[in-house]
Amino acid sequence: MLAALQDHAGIADVCDRLIEIDAHDVEAHREKAFALQSSGDLDAAIEAFDTAIHVDPMDRQSWTAKGTGLYHAKRLAEAIDCFDHALSLSPGDRVALATKGRALYELGKPAQAIRVFDDGLLLEGGNAEFLDGKALCLLSLEKGNEALQCAEVVLETSPKDPIALRVKASVALTNNRPADALALAEAALAVDPREETLWALKGAALQALERDAEAVEALTRAVSLDPKDAQSWRAKGLAHVRRNEFSEAADAYDRALQGRPKDKDLWTLRAFALERASQWEPALACYDKAIAIDPVDKTVWGAKGLVLLNLRRFDEALRAFDYSAKLDANYEIAAQGKRDALAGQHRRLIADHARRVVDWERANGRTASREEAFRQAGVPFALLDEVMGYLSEPSKVSPSELPAEKLHRFEAISSVVLKLVDRAEDVDRFHVELSAPGADVDEVRELWGYIQGVAESDVDPEPSAQLDALLR
Repeated sequence: MLAALQDHAGIADVCDRLIEIDAHDVEAHREKAFALQSSGDLDAAIEAFDTAIHVDPMDRQSWTAKGTGLYHAKRLAEAIDCFDHALSLSPGDRVALATKGRALYELGKPAQAIRVFDDGLLLEGGNAEFLDGKALCLLSLEKGNEALQCAEVVLETSPKDPIALRVKASVALTNNRPADALALAEAALAVDPREETLWALKGAALQALERDAEAVEALTRAVSLDPKDAQSWRAKGLAHVRRNEFSEAADAYDRALQGRPKDKDLWTLRAFALERASQWEPALACYDKAIAIDPVDKTVWGAKGLVLLNLRRFDEALRAFDYSAKLDANYEIAAQGKRDALAGQHRRLIADHARRVVDWERANGRTASREEAFRQAGVPFALLDEVMGYLSEPSKVSPSELPAEKLHRFEAISSVVLKLVDRAEDVDRFHVELSAPGADVDEVRELWGYIQGVAESDVDPEPSAQLDALLR
């Protein structure tokens, strides 16, 4: 009656009374353990199975049940030991064979698991559980055709078997048939909608079909069902990258790294996403993590150098490119990066001298001549032409490529600058300096370039998002 009512606490109480009457009642201990297991208290259930085994070490059912409890508690190695005990007492225990096989598979030992499933198939050749387990193992060993054969046998008698459908979908995806894979994954999900791997498989099929928005939805469902699945988080990151959602991609890769902190490729993927989101410092930290894992990867050193270029840390960038080139003298990214870093060092030198000239101008309240720049501001004669040219020309700026925060700041300052002149084309460095007192010479030139860039833009007279952004 209590079992029919699923009153697990009541069953455990009855078993306790039976144990009080006879402490050696193995069945009472075992049934108590089953009741505790059904109520979700796995630790107490395993302890009760231990008591049953202590009373009767030859009780095969208790060994199998304890192993199953340990399997559900993800204590897989201990579960396998229990199944080995059960199978030594009863080699034909199908539950022990099937669950031991699954435990070995989840431990990343598919070859050993196949031997266990094959033992089960010798006892019962058409057993779907053994065939499904073997198919998954073959799939993980990249033996798709053999896995498909097992799945087809299951589907002959159980056409809605979710594992067999999953295997068939995986093989279809591997064979570049994403539409078939999607249909099979959805058929499996109709039967088992809470299986995380099926949602991940659906997401992969949708990605292959370039239906990235739907792929993100499927992979979001996958990670909600198993938040520790690094592979699904990685796939979700890729789906976000393909949608140019780089901050979301970086977050997904970060979650993947919680499960795989030593995965160099994940660190580089996250770094790439952060780069595209213009988060240069966090990207640099990710490349450093990747280098700590594999210090002889030329591409990571090269990528680190490129980030350092964007951070205008040219000396460090040059060292990174030098190391990358040392690993491969023919690596063009390192060679070009070195040229860019050296050019950056030279530009910084010119900018430093230009700042000294501007400081002198501000102190004296007038524009410096070439002679004053040379004699008073200390500009080396060999650099004099470059420094004066630097001060007389704006930076090249594309307004549409500016980050939103900088764009808003430049808009505000440029509106002040334009009140000083009749036309935007008349703006020079001094107008910008008047409107942005204290601004660094680099920012002055960039503001000046922004104003010129807007003035020179081809603007469609019809209303548009681009027009609004430029004329706001």
